[in-house]
Amino acid sequence: MEAYIDRHRRVLLEHAADPGTLFVKTVKLTSKDTAYCQNTFYEAWRLAIQRYGIHNPRTGRGAIKGLLRVWEAA
Repeated sequence: MEAYIDRHRRVLLEHAADPGTLFVKTVKLTSKDTAYCQNTFYEAWRLAIQRYGIHNPRTGRGAIKGLLRVWEAA
């Protein structure tokens, strides 16, 4: 968390104002808003699960069974 707050967050925000939320989006030409709302966070989470094939044992979906979510891997 310290590395994210001290270094990585600044890279994501570039010159945009800090929205004061824990998770932020990268600044793009089409979007200067760096804050996630409930809908945009859910969409980003859903796409990450699809992209990296995280298996959801509750639904039985996911490409790679046994691939753990980040917080379960530690």
